[in-house]
Amino acid sequence: MKPGYYVAIVPLVLLCFIGLGPFYTIHELRDGVKNGDSEKIADNVDFIKVREGIKDQLNAKTMQAIEGRKADGWAMLGSLFAGVMIDKMITPSGLAMMLKGERTPLGRNVSTLPATKDPLSTVRYAFDSFSKFSAYVPDKRGHEMRIVLSRDWFSWKVTNVVFPLE
Repeated sequence: MKPGYYVAIVPLVLLCFIGLGPFYTIHELRDGVKNGDSEKIADNVDFIKVREGIKDQLNAKTMQAIEGRKADGWAMLGSLFAGVMIDKMITPSGLAMMLKGERTPLGRNVSTLPATKDPLSTVRYAFDSFSKFSAYVPDKRGHEMRIVLSRDWFSWKVTNVVFPLE
């Protein structure tokens, strides 16, 4: 084979590898959730970024709720308490329970996803950019939870979970 072919084949193989990466990550996440494998879930999720993203969503929703009223200390205290709860709930096993639609260790069912053993079976996918990918999981009310994956060189990880907060 001529060297010119290698120049064309190598970028093509790299693009295929990068393009298939998020689908493989979702597959690994699905396997981890289905089999209760916390280690596999932890390998595919950046929990620090996911917690920050969920806290930001909750804070934005709280600020919307108290925008028309005079802000009191109770609303801010509730927001702080919710941040602590997110830190306790967003773990590999907690995320698996939420995706399955089960009760969390705190006794609440915070997910609106239908209870199922394979929660990521009806997922809609979309590339947002070259390094960002979204998987949309429908819930039982017809809304979609968005799972955001980000690329770091050749690996993809879940970096945010956007809930349909209404």
